[in-house]
Amino acid sequence: MTKKVKTILISAVCVLLVVAVVVGIVWFLGRKSNPVTVLPVSMCSSSYIGNETQSGGYVTADKLQKVYASSTQTITQLFVQEGQEVQKGDPLLSYDTTLSDIQLERKQIAVRQAELNLEDAKKELSRINSMKPYVPPAPTEPPTEPPTEPLEPEENLPYRIGGEGTQEKPLRYLIAEDIPFDTDFLESVLQENAEVWLAFEIREENALKGELLQTWGLKVSRSAETGALRFSLFTPPENHDEPVPDEPVIDPPADDSSGFTAAEIAQMRAELGVVSLIGMPGSGKTRTGMLLAEMLGFEFVDTDEMVQVEAGMPIPQIFEELGEEGFRAIETRCVAQATSCPGRVVATGGGVVTRPENRFFLEQNGPVVLLTRGLVDDPSDNLAVEGRPLSQAKGLERLRVERADLYHAWADIEVAPSGGSPLGTARRICRLVKRI
Repeated sequence: MTKKVKTILISAVCVLLVVAVVVGIVWFLGRKSNPVTVLPVSMCSSSYIGNETQSGGYVTADKLQKVYASSTQTITQLFVQEGQEVQKGDPLLSYDTTLSDIQLERKQIAVRQAELNLEDAKKELSRINSMKPYVPPAPTEPPTEPPTEPLEPEENLPYRIGGEGTQEKPLRYLIAEDIPFDTDFLESVLQENAEVWLAFEIREENALKGELLQTWGLKVSRSAETGALRFSLFTPPENHDEPVPDEPVIDPPADDSSGFTAAEIAQMRAELGVVSLIGMPGSGKTRTGMLLAEMLGFEFVDTDEMVQVEAGMPIPQIFEELGEEGFRAIETRCVAQATSCPGRVVATGGGVVTRPENRFFLEQNGPVVLLTRGLVDDPSDNLAVEGRPLSQAKGLERLRVERADLYHAWADIEVAPSGGSPLGTARRICRLVKRI
C-alpha cells in the first residue's frame, strides 16, 4: 500500500467520525428542546392484546369549566355568555338574596328582642326588689257609715231624665220592665221631627238613683211614603252626666314604702304585662290607649311615634323615601321594643298586621285588643285619612277588605266603639282585661 492510499483512508475515517459526532450532538440537542406534550385525560382505561398493554382516555382541557345553577335559588342576572373566556375572580351570575336578607333580619330582630327583654327584666326586677313592703297600721274602729237613703220609685213612667234626641245625646227615659209603652207615646216624642233617638233605662226599684240594670236604644223615624213609624235598635252611649259618688280620701302612709304589701309586690312580678291595641287607621287607638293606660296605671306607647323618631322624619316622608317595605321594617323593630317592657299600653299602626312576625311580639306579654270601628259598614264611622299615605292611596274600603280577617285572627278581645266616645271604649277594655 502506497503512502498516498493510507492518507486517503485516514482522512475518510476522520470525516466519518466528525460527521457522526455532529449528528449525535444535533440529535441530542433536538431531543432536549422538543419535549413531549402531556395532556390530562379523563375516563382512562387499559386493554391487553397479547404481550402488549394499551391505555387511553378522553383528553380534557383545564381551560373549560361547567357551571351548574342552584336548584333552590332564583338567578337574577347572568354576567357571561356560553363559550366566553373569563378571568379568575370574574362574576358569572347572581342570585336573589331577598329571602336570605329577610331571614337574617328576623334573626337580628330576635336577638335584639332577647337583649331588650333581658335588659328590661333586670331594670324591673331591680325596681321591684328595692320596694319596701307596706306595713298596715294597727286596726282602728271602723267609721260609722251614715244610713243608706231609701230609694224613691217614680210613679209616672216613662219618666224623662234628659237628653236632646240626637245619636250622641239621646232622650233618656226611665221605664219599668213590666210596663209597656204604645205608639201614642212614640208619636208624642217624634212630633214634627224627621227622627229622634231614645235611650231607655231600667233601674233598681224604678228609682232615678237606683242601680242601672239595663239600657237599650231606639231610633224612631217616619216613612216619607206611608207616614208610618219606623224603628231600629242601637247601643246608646254611656251617660257621663250621671253623678259619681265621692270616694273617701285616704291619706298616704307617712313612711317611704311603696304602698304595696309583700304579697302584692310578689304578684306584680308575675302579672305585669302589655296591652296592645290594633285596628283600622283612624279608629281611635291612640286616644283610647292613652285613657286606658291612665286607668290601669300603665305607660302609654305609640309605635307610629317611635317610627318617626327612629327615622327622623314624618310618616308620609318615610313612605316617599323608603317605600312601604322600609317603613314596615322600622315598624317591626319599634313593635319589638315597645312590647318588650311590661306595664305598657301599646297603640300600633293600622298596617301592623301585614307582617306576620309582629304577631309574636304583640302576643308574647299580654292581650291583643281590636277596636272594630271602621270594620263594619257604618256611615257614622268617619275615619281620618290625613297623614296616612296608604289610606289616601288605596282607600279605606280596600284596606278594610285586605286586613279584616287578619284583625279578627290576631285579636284576643274585640271591642266596638262606645257611641264614638274613647272614654267609654277605654272603660270597657279596662273591665275586660282585668278579667283575663
